[in-house]
Amino acid sequence: MTTSNHLRMHRKQGALSQAEIGELLGLPYQYDVSRYERGVRSPRIPTLIAAELLFGENCCDLFPGLSRGIAEEMLRRVRGLRQKLGGHRDAVAMTKRRYLLVIARRLEQRLQSL
Repeated sequence: MTTSNHLRMHRKQGALSQAEIGELLGLPYQYDVSRYERGVRSPRIPTLIAAELLFGENCCDLFPGLSRGIAEEMLRRVRGLRQKLGGHRDAVAMTKRRYLLVIARRLEQRLQSL
């Protein structure tokens, strides 16, 4: 599965090579940058944070395809947990359901912006 990202655009704006970006991101291999740019590989957390710091753009905005996939899966899990809690009427379950509803709405909003 390929995911869209803006890594190449930022790299090209600075006239930097994949090897140079890889060095700045602390990647041992130039082909990692190529894989990230093509969306065939997802960066690890340290690389996401490094890219965010390097380009001054939120990692979710740098990698919207990856963010969308994660948000969709999280929304599915949140809805599933809310449904599991649906039969429970105690105060704790009700608090959990309200909290999960807030999370679901936030994820839905985020998905609309990606």
